[in-house]
Amino acid sequence: MTKKITFYIDGKEVQAEEGMNILDAALANDIYIPHLCHHPDLEPVGDCRLCGVEIDGGAMTMSCMNPVQENVHVVTDSPVIHQTRTAVMEMLLATHHMDCLNCKAATDCELLKIANYLGMDSNEMLDLRPPAPMLPVDTSNPFFTFLLQTFYKTVFFLASRQNQAYGCQKS
Repeated sequence: MTKKITFYIDGKEVQAEEGMNILDAALANDIYIPHLCHHPDLEPVGDCRLCGVEIDGGAMTMSCMNPVQENVHVVTDSPVIHQTRTAVMEMLLATHHMDCLNCKAATDCELLKIANYLGMDSNEMLDLRPPAPMLPVDTSNPFFTFLLQTFYKTVFFLASRQNQAYGCQKS
């Protein structure tokens, strides 16, 4: 039988199995800690930096990387933790395409759930994304010119091709 560890998350006494990490223990006790990179079937890596907590008043550490310990006090939200999570989310959103209407995860997007949890609004999220640079069009290859015209100017392209075909037939 697995030994149970008793500790505290945000002042609430919780129990978890020995060897369990703080993030899994919190989630098992219906306490939400934001996270993106953690999956219960994989070894924790702490890459997303969103699951940060403070243990016994110490510096912020990743909850997915720390096993539960007897009688420790874990804080899941503080000004430092909130500021760190917000900064991480800003960096993630600055490179995110934000095409939510066409995304498969549109109704179940963890990124947007965390942004909402942190109090970020959609306008703020869109402002983080820099506009796409206007790159020069490469017309050196006729195939790419064809694709460009087909994609952006289908009607005009087809009309010009029909006129050319009509001209070829007449000559």
